[in-house]
Amino acid sequence: MLKVLLVDDEVIIRQGLKKIIDWQSIGFEIAGEASNGDEAIELTEILSPDVVITDIRMAQSDGIELLRELKKRKTDCEIIVISGYDDFSYVQEAMAANAYSYLLKPVDIDKLYKIMGEVRDKIFAERKTKSEVMAYNTLLEEKITLKLLNGADYEKVVQDNPQYRFPDGNYMTALISIDRKSEPASEKTKAFLSLTEIIDYEVSISENHIIKCFVDNMKYALVISVKNDYCYDAAIKTLNNILTNFSAQTGFTVTIGISGIFRRANKLFRSYEQCNQVLAQKAIMGNNRIIDYILYRAGINGEPTINADAVISAMKSDDFNGARGILDEYFSDVIKRMNIPVSSVKSTVAETAIMIIKTFAPDSDTMMLMFGRIVKPILELEQIEIIVDIQNWLYEIIRSIESRSKIFSIETNNILVKETIALIHDKYDTHITLREAADALFVSTRHLSRCFKQETGMTFNDYLTLYRMRKADILIETGKYKISEAASLVGYSDAKYFSNLYREFKADRQIGVEKNKQA
Repeated sequence: MLKVLLVDDEVIIRQGLKKIIDWQSIGFEIAGEASNGDEAIELTEILSPDVVITDIRMAQSDGIELLRELKKRKTDCEIIVISGYDDFSYVQEAMAANAYSYLLKPVDIDKLYKIMGEVRDKIFAERKTKSEVMAYNTLLEEKITLKLLNGADYEKVVQDNPQYRFPDGNYMTALISIDRKSEPASEKTKAFLSLTEIIDYEVSISENHIIKCFVDNMKYALVISVKNDYCYDAAIKTLNNILTNFSAQTGFTVTIGISGIFRRANKLFRSYEQCNQVLAQKAIMGNNRIIDYILYRAGINGEPTINADAVISAMKSDDFNGARGILDEYFSDVIKRMNIPVSSVKSTVAETAIMIIKTFAPDSDTMMLMFGRIVKPILELEQIEIIVDIQNWLYEIIRSIESRSKIFSIETNNILVKETIALIHDKYDTHITLREAADALFVSTRHLSRCFKQETGMTFNDYLTLYRMRKADILIETGKYKISEAASLVGYSDAKYFSNLYREFKADRQIGVEKNKQA
């Protein structure tokens, strides 16, 4: 319905105008009434009427003055003057002040119906034209902006489109990307359509001027006016609304990369580069968030590294929690710094994984036994996007080794015994003795032997033998190593002696299995 404001200092006239026409049947509604020009101006500001019907002469203010004030304010409404004065000078003044029509009292109903119909059609025609012009300008603006974002020459774009000028002021670019998800294509299409609707709505109610550009079926770029801090906060609010509403409505998520602030349209491509640069960091920071280029650039310089030797040493000592602790520090440092390329993280993790695998599964058969597959770190990591998934991939490698290596676990708070066990795990494939262990730990053999037996229930040699058998069993299970070869690899030079020990080990383990079944 189009809104009508009635202005007349006589109540009876206003009431009559309300009743003589079925306003709704012709597409209008009476939105308000005023008894003078001053009230009319106030109501115009509040109601934004489409049509003002006013008397030309009123007790407190002149209708002509009202028309002139509305013209001065560039109020977008049609004005119909009703007057009891059949004076050509009044008509001239009214038309000069932008009145659409001039009617004499008493009002001819048929003539008023005709004029209101004309006004209605004029308003709708103008709105259609305005809408088409706005749609064209919007498409042109989006087309030009997308070209500039992709690095088109600014001067050539301006030359090719002389009718358009990129708005002055400070701008930033936001790149909105739907996070990839293993869903059917139809679901992804629905999600993208929902994102389009959400962006359209948020852009329409935003206090900022926003240019929306379709990039592909997973991304939108928004170029946002940020004249001051207030506008910047409003822009971030708009982006947060898009992020949260999209997740709530679709179950999918988006990650948004935002650029720094720029002042010239010929720098748009740089802002777009910044968005893509920070958007790549979602692999480190995770999805469903806004990543700011300014914060990204403020990250700590340099790249953390993994002390792979320390990780392997901890694993050889069966201190798998310690190994994970070293890796936890690395991944925490990566996330904290923000500006480390994901490719660099993958490279560091791949190098560490290769060293671990070579140490604990030196051939393909052992690898198959340990992991159930031939592990190819570089190729496997190429398929992973998110940093937490890279971390989990490495930890799964470690868990597989842990499950094969830890047949039994000894809990002890005795530092001397802990260091002795670590020494055995590190030197089991050499000719390590109680004396050498005691010398390395600066204690007597008698004191070390007593402490070790008290804490573990085994002698030093019993534990060394059991640990060697455990390592040998892994080698032999691959089917690649003979008894004699396995003996040499775990520290025995006498294959026959080793064979007897290994048979006892297997028999004892079988007895243990049977007992567990009975239990």
